[in-house]
Amino acid sequence: MQYLKKNCIGLINQIDKAVDLLVKQNIELAMDELITVIDLMTNTVELVFSNKQELLEKGIEVDEQHIIDLLKQVVEAITNGDFVLVADLLNYEIKEIFEQYIQKI
Repeated sequence: MQYLKKNCIGLINQIDKAVDLLVKQNIELAMDELITVIDLMTNTVELVFSNKQELLEKGIEVDEQHIIDLLKQVVEAITNGDFVLVADLLNYEIKEIFEQYIQKI
């Protein structure tokens, strides 16, 4: 579980970097960070899903469909060039999920 917590912390740090660049409208650098965020998020989500039972035993809800839907929304927003939406999804939706995992693990 500590490995999952460490991954969540790393993901949140990367999200903060990407969001900061998006807010500053430095899209070129933000795109590089977004690639890293998506890779980290994929790895972290795989860890969450593979440890779902243990998380549930600790009282941590794992809503797989909601996480998948958010990931799809991020990819769609990137494709559409809607970087305000990307920043909002990362900062207010996705980050919150992983912050809750950190607090409860």
